[in-house]
Amino acid sequence: MSNRTRRCVSIFTDGSYFPETGLGGWGAVVCTEGEQHKAGGAFKGSCSSPLEAELFAAANGLSFASSSGLLQQQDLVILQID
Repeated sequence: MSNRTRRCVSIFTDGSYFPETGLGGWGAVVCTEGEQHKAGGAFKGSCSSPLEAELFAAANGLSFASSSGLLQQQDLVILQID
């Protein structure tokens, strides 16, 4: 498949974790052809470090994009985490 037929989909994610409480959250913005789609959520007890929360956010952002039909098989995906 030619690169000219591929879309570029950017996914920006961020995760947070508060060790004192065990609470955390994640957010994702999926950008496709001039549109932005947002998702996020909270969690308790499923992460044990800030790095794990960032990875949780990345995984959930990719899952959201895929399950929402925002990704096509030939798309080029750029995943940005902080």
